[in-house]
Amino acid sequence: MSTNNQAGMMEMFLFNREEVYIGFSMNDAHNVMTILKDHGIKYQYKVINLSQKWTERGITRNASGNIGINRDFNTEYIVYVKKENVEEAEYLIKTHFRKS
Repeated sequence: MSTNNQAGMMEMFLFNREEVYIGFSMNDAHNVMTILKDHGIKYQYKVINLSQKWTERGITRNASGNIGINRDFNTEYIVYVKKENVEEAEYLIKTHFRKS
């Protein structure tokens, strides 16, 4: 597949996706991605560090550092699938977490 086709596929996925997991647990996010992979559902994910912010000078921390920040909620994980796979993905994820 050429680079142009790969870029086109990525763009298509970018605008044709929905979140199936948003949370702060790396373990849960990993479990969701494993479930999707095991069932042949393509996914994308995003990891957001909430303790940093972007400024004109680059990434900076708050002036107060990490005081008062619960580190369990420092990083947010988002898993996306194509819109056509949302229903199946949500069913598989809910089924897995009910068993846990």
